[in-house]
Amino acid sequence: MRADRDLDWAKVLEERGRTPIQSRRPQLEELQRVAADLEYLTGDAHWDTLLSIVQAKLTVLRASRDTKREILENSDNFTTEDLINDKLAVRLYGKEIETLEWLIGLPKTIREQGDQAKQLLETVDEKTH
Repeated sequence: MRADRDLDWAKVLEERGRTPIQSRRPQLEELQRVAADLEYLTGDAHWDTLLSIVQAKLTVLRASRDTKREILENSDNFTTEDLINDKLAVRLYGKEIETLEWLIGLPKTIREQGDQAKQLLETVDEKTH
C-alpha cells in the first residue's frame, strides 16, 4: 500500500519536472544547517556538563537494572507482587537507559544525517547544472 502511494507521489513529482529528492530540498538544507550548528553545541562547556550528568545517571540506572536482574535470576523466595515489581523495574530501567543513550548519540546522528543531506544536495545540484 505504502509502495503504491510512494510510486504515485513520484509520478506526480516527475510530471512537475522534479525528483523526490528535489521536493525534499528545504528539509535537506535545514538538516545540513542544523548539523553545522551542532558543532557549536558539542564544543560548549554546558553541553559537556549535561553529558557528564547523563553519563552518571546511565551508570546508576545500569547498576540498578543489573541488580534487579541478579535478584530475579538468583532468588527463589518471591511473592508474586515482588516478581512483578522487579520485572517492571528492569523494563523501566531499560527504557530510561535507551532514552539517555539516544540523547548521548543524538549529535552523532544529526551529524551523519547532515552529511547525507549534503551529499544528496550535491548530487541533485550536479544533475541540474
